[in-house]
Amino acid sequence: VSPIVRAALDPAAEPHALQRWAEDHDWAVRLAVAANPNTPKATLQQLNKHIYRNLNQAALIRNPNTPQEVLA
Repeated sequence: VSPIVRAALDPAAEPHALQRWAEDHDWAVRLAVAANPNTPKATLQQLNKHIYRNLNQAALIRNPNTPQEVLA
């Protein structure tokens, strides 16, 4: 597991770092950001629109901060 994925999975990760990592070229990093409960709601909504939407949705469903409209 890459250091960025480990950092993105850390529930204490800073929201601004999670926002930046949501744009990472590595889908594993974006997936970790989607699963992190500290990820801002706007970032979760952005991840839901990404090309790897199906992968991200699995993580978004488990994230308690995911807005309901993303899950609908």
